[in-house]
Amino acid sequence: MKLGGTIAEPGEVVPVHQQFLVPDPKRRGQTWATFVAELQHLGYVVDWRVIKACDFGAPTSRERLFMIARCDGEPVVWPAPTHAKHPVKGQQKWRTAAECIDWTIPSKSIFDRPKPLAPATLRRIAKGMKKFVIGAADPFIVPIANWSGESVQSAHDTLRTVTSWPRGGSFAMASPIIAPASRCTCAGTASARRQWQHWLAPTTRGEQ
Repeated sequence: MKLGGTIAEPGEVVPVHQQFLVPDPKRRGQTWATFVAELQHLGYVVDWRVIKACDFGAPTSRERLFMIARCDGEPVVWPAPTHAKHPVKGQQKWRTAAECIDWTIPSKSIFDRPKPLAPATLRRIAKGMKKFVIGAADPFIVPIANWSGESVQSAHDTLRTVTSWPRGGSFAMASPIIAPASRCTCAGTASARRQWQHWLAPTTRGEQ
């Protein structure tokens, strides 16, 4: 298939930079099976599994494929997870994104950016303020690129995968501030909340 979405004619030579390769679902796993078979042919005992980094003490929920191949006659042994969302005896609780953030670094308001944030990012911030500020008064993390959804996450959860592009990271720390626009002597009451007009001023703290 070409980048434009058209199918090349039989025998047509398409330059590499104009190709859009589509995996054939009928051949799913063939390359991997060949790779494993070659290792086994060389005398290796092979095992593999997908592991979450947060299960071993890293404050990120990224998943990666790991393989162990041995030819020394010893069995393949996988380490037991040291951390868990709901730890059992001998385990620790997942580390959080908040542990990676230097809270002493001054943050900048999103309204002072030379280039406005994308509409999708602003929608995520609005949802985050509703969930984590109005409802809980906590800072939260906003995906700013390479993210198709509009969800945000608490700083008290493990961090999702950080991509290498765009440069500078793909997450920003939102630390909103709610300030009263008028004086009120009945703070904390339902009457006070009705009388206050709030300015929501989210800030991004060092895009991670």
